[in-house]
Amino acid sequence: MAQPGPTSGQRGFTLIELMVAMVIGLVLMAGIYSNFIMQSSVQSMQSDVTERMGDLYLASHIMQGELRVASSIDISTANQIKYTDLEGLDGFFIYAPSATPSLSKITWDSPTAGGGNQELIRNMDATSGLVRSGPVGGVYTITLKSTYLDKNHDAQTLELSFKIWPRN
Repeated sequence: MAQPGPTSGQRGFTLIELMVAMVIGLVLMAGIYSNFIMQSSVQSMQSDVTERMGDLYLASHIMQGELRVASSIDISTANQIKYTDLEGLDGFFIYAPSATPSLSKITWDSPTAGGGNQELIRNMDATSGLVRSGPVGGVYTITLKSTYLDKNHDAQTLELSFKIWPRN
């Protein structure tokens, strides 16, 4: 008995059609992969920015709390803010720059007994992580600057400023 031949609706794909379909599939997969990598990079950068801003906010909050209840503030020494609390004890916020931004930091030498010199925040801008100015009308302006890497892996600066004045 002879095998029945192919009928007009049962023809398979040719090798050329399969190759074209594979190329189209690979192009689509490459586009999806590229989009995924780009979105991951943007998400990582946004996460880094959010983390840095949170760190700046926390550091500024601690500094504001200490400096606003100070009886005096002295910003005359480079890279530090000296303050005297209401009990007459001295405290310091010290900016320690480094050529490596991740090592630039601000430390806090608390005036409380056993306070010691503690790291308050790192990843500060390597050249101007702590900018102090004033007093203008008794008000000091403190600016904290931190760095992060953008999507092109270039260092960018975030800054947060606040105003303080000592109690007299």
